[in-house]
Amino acid sequence: MEISVELGHAVGPPAVAVAACTLPSDREGGASGDWHDVIALPSGDVAVVVGDAAGHGVQARPLKDALQRGLRGMAMTGTEPSELVNGLDNVVVPDRDGYATVVYAVVEPKRGEVVLTNAGHPPPLLVGSGGSARFLTDTLDPPLGAPRAPTSPEVGRTQLRPGDTLVLYTDGLIERRSRDISTGLAGLAALAARLASASLDELCARLLCMALDASDPSDDLTVIALRLQYNPSAAPPLIPTPLLPAPAPIAIAPLAPFG
Repeated sequence: MEISVELGHAVGPPAVAVAACTLPSDREGGASGDWHDVIALPSGDVAVVVGDAAGHGVQARPLKDALQRGLRGMAMTGTEPSELVNGLDNVVVPDRDGYATVVYAVVEPKRGEVVLTNAGHPPPLLVGSGGSARFLTDTLDPPLGAPRAPTSPEVGRTQLRPGDTLVLYTDGLIERRSRDISTGLAGLAALAARLASASLDELCARLLCMALDASDPSDDLTVIALRLQYNPSAAPPLIPTPLLPAPAPIAIAPLAPFG
């Protein structure tokens, strides 16, 4: 049976390639609490973000839309990652909205430097070009809307080398009621490591299909992957745009086991 998903590219600065794959739990209406974005910043850096608003489908859409608009607006003005999370926290009214999680990463394409902050979200995964995989766990703050310390959110730093891939995803990819979350994280890391040299389209699609093979999830699924290119001069500079167009839905069949 074919699965209808969104599979789209976001063309970033010359040294960066990005792809994303999403599947809402609301298969008919298409509404989702998951959201992701790729933002070409005025500084020349590129920001990638993935978030998850409480609830599913149309219930989560108002908060998701408000967070996505708020984040993009602050990012385009040069707001630092820690300040940006504080600003998003003001968008959430816990008694009305519940909570939300988000990972925001800013990549400096020429040097491969990454600055990221994580508000209650599953940890980003760094996949090395040689087939290594490790979770970035040095920054984790409470979810948006939850009580937090008066200090600024923690900021983590890492380095991408040419061919390395940064994978962001939502909890629907790794969580199942029938197993411990560590099992889902281990499976994600193992498959991503095997796909280190695959195209970003294939990487995103296979990770999503892994979640579907485990069971038919009741949660939304989102994967977004950013790769530092080997040849940063191969493409012209990107002119920042106010909003990325939504990728067109296409149908893909579940993929055969890799290897």
